Formats: sequence, structure tokens, C-alpha cells
Amino acid sequence: MLRQPGLLLLMLIGPLCIFAHASVLNLAPFRMRELLPDAGSWATGLLYVPAFICSLLGIFSKKIMRLLHGEMRTIRCGVLLFLASVPSLLPSSPLSLLLAIFGMTTGFVLVYTTLPGVVNRMSLAEKNMTNGVYLSVYYTFSALGTWLPVMVYSHFGIVSYVLCLTGVFALALSLVRKNLTINL
Repeated sequence: MLRQPGLLLLMLIGPLCIFAHASVLNLAPFRMRELLPDAGSWATGLLYVPAFICSLLGIFSKKIMRLLHGEMRTIRCGVLLFLASVPSLLPSSPLSLLLAIFGMTTGFVLVYTTLPGVVNRMSLAEKNMTNGVYLSVYYTFSALGTWLPVMVYSHFGIVSYVLCLTGVFALALSLVRKNLTINL
């Protein structure tokens, strides 16, 4: 499976996205405290409302894929939404942070609901093996995303953190572009 041309690179798109998404959701309370030192748990908890709302987009994933004319275009749109939302982490505004989480979660749902099906159909290996490898890499990146970028943030600040996430999404976008012509 790992020797199949292009499959491994395609499989990395989802893990790169969860890496950054987990990072932002983990960073959100710390960033909120930085922006509003008196913010309580209620205000911080509100930051996660967009994640819940956007998760409902998964219900409409087939309609969204039709609207965007295919799976790889849907994945590209998701990664672009992620990338476009990253600068919203920079302003010193809780509303901007909320909008960043909303945009990133929307992008995440588009990738999350679409990519596994593409990977499974493209893979020539047994589906259980494909799923096992994909999920192992996916959750490894999720775990790494909860602390590696936050370490960048705590040591070098928000600008370095945003540059780190921008690099992750630029890499994911380049992988999408390499696979944009997949027609399954």
C-alpha cells in the first residue's frame, strides 16, 4: 500500500489538517486568556461552539461535494478555508479567534468527511489495512498537533505559531494540487 504511487502523499492531507485543527482547539483557551485575562470558563467555552456547529456540515457532505464538483475540489476547498482562517489568529480580538475556529472547523469537516473515502477507493490494498494505516497516521498527527505547535506559540509567540500553521496548510494544499486530477 505504501509503495502505491501517490497514495501516501494523498493520505497525509488529513493528518496535516488534524495536526493544525487539534492545535488550534488546544491553543484556544490560552489565546483567549491572553486576549481577555478576566475571561472565565463560560467565555472560553463559547470558543468551541463553532466546532459543534460546523460538525453538522458532515450531514450535508454529499451535497457539498456535488456543489463543489467533486471530492478533490471539496478537499481543496477545505484546505483553502483552513489556510484563509489562520491569519484570524493574529488580531488581539476574541471575535477574530472565534472566526478563526469557525473557518478552520468548516475546512476540517470538508476534509474529514471526504478524504477517507477517496483514500479507500484509490488504495489497491485491503480496505482494513488502508483504514488502519490511515487512522494510525491521522491520530499520531492529532496527538502531535496538540502540543508541538503550542510549544512554538509558548516559546516564540503568535506570529511564529501562525507561520507554523501556514506552512502545514501550504504543504497540505500542495498535496491536494498533486492529486486534484483524481477522478474516482
